[in-house]
Order: sequence, then C-alpha cells, then structure tokens
Amino acid sequence: MTDSVIKEEGTFVLFGKPVKHLDLKGLVCPYALLDTKKALRTLEVGEILELRTDNKSTAETSIPNMCRIKKWKFVVTKRGEKEWLVKILKL
Repeated sequence: MTDSVIKEEGTFVLFGKPVKHLDLKGLVCPYALLDTKKALRTLEVGEILELRTDNKSTAETSIPNMCRIKKWKFVVTKRGEKEWLVKILKL
C-alpha cells in the first residue's frame, strides 16, 4: 500500500498514492504558489498533492515555506536539469 516517502527535515512519513496531480511547468511565483494553494483547498486532510515544476524558486523556496507554515509534510525531488517533483501531504 505504501509507495511514496515524504521527507522534510529528516523526518520520514510513509503514505499512499497522490490523489491530485498538478503541472506547474512554465509558471513562476506567485502564480505557481497560487495554483498550488487552490489545488490543496480541494484535498482532504491526509491526501497528497503531487506537482511538477521547472522553476527552482518554486520548488525549493516558495512551496516548502508554505508547507512549513501550514505544518504539512513534503518532499522535493530534482528530476533532471530543470524539473522538480514536489509531493505534499496535507495534514
């Protein structure tokens, strides 16, 4: 059942598949962050959002900062030269 790992500051949380996928390629903040917040509003606690972005600032700063403020678990994985995969567990 568990097929994903979320890592945030050394803590691992195991959980299932994402329920929503979001493609943010070509978007920069604040637009990428606004679309992420909008998608997260549709999720229930315990559900996962998976997003892809080609913007380093979005993947490594904006979205992680939002998750830390909300106390949500997340992982950012660099996939290639200019692509990041971010998974967020809504708590």
